Amino acid sequence: MDTPPAAAEPRKRRVKRRWIIPLLLVGVVAGALVIAYLRGTWADATARNPTTSADGIVTQLLQTPQGGKQVRAAVVLDHPPEQVWAVVTDYPNHDKIHRYVSKIESSREADGYHLRGVAHSSLWGDWPYEVTVHHEESPGAGHFIARWDEPSGPIALNRGEWDVQRLPGGSTLLVFTLEIEVPPYPTWAIRNLILDRIGKIVGDVAAAVKKRHPAS
Repeated sequence: MDTPPAAAEPRKRRVKRRWIIPLLLVGVVAGALVIAYLRGTWADATARNPTTSADGIVTQLLQTPQGGKQVRAAVVLDHPPEQVWAVVTDYPNHDKIHRYVSKIESSREADGYHLRGVAHSSLWGDWPYEVTVHHEESPGAGHFIARWDEPSGPIALNRGEWDVQRLPGGSTLLVFTLEIEVPPYPTWAIRNLILDRIGKIVGDVAAAVKKRHPAS
């Protein structure tokens, strides 16, 4: 009696090659979003400062005592605090000092310095802002602060501070902190944007101080 032919084995289903590259791209994008989310959400509990000017600019996302999160950058400059403070508060020339400021108007008022400007990004366009900056000055201690907390236009939260403080030996610790919310953009995405730029903002101030006082 003839034996029936063996049944053919079912063909194994294979993932078509044309799907491999799209799936890899989706995985890369998803991984990048996860990293960006963590970077814009995971905050340090303690502020980190450089010890000397050789340490460069230190940036971080910092948890505030009030429960918020601020982007922070710190640098040590080998110049006295008065020279650094003069650049920080040179509001009429902010468009010449800071690469991201394309327009600035300033006026002295009873409650501080009123600034109206435009922050420019080649990727994100123009962002108008308007704030009143309040000064706290202690020349004897070599400590100066410029802070603001005032939403304007599309910026729902605009809270920031420049802190200039004398260090032993006559150098200066310069700290810049910033909290910004711009609905409907997610806050973690805005923090990533600021983390990419805040070091350059502080670096612009450092460069302006060195340019004005090259021998210091």
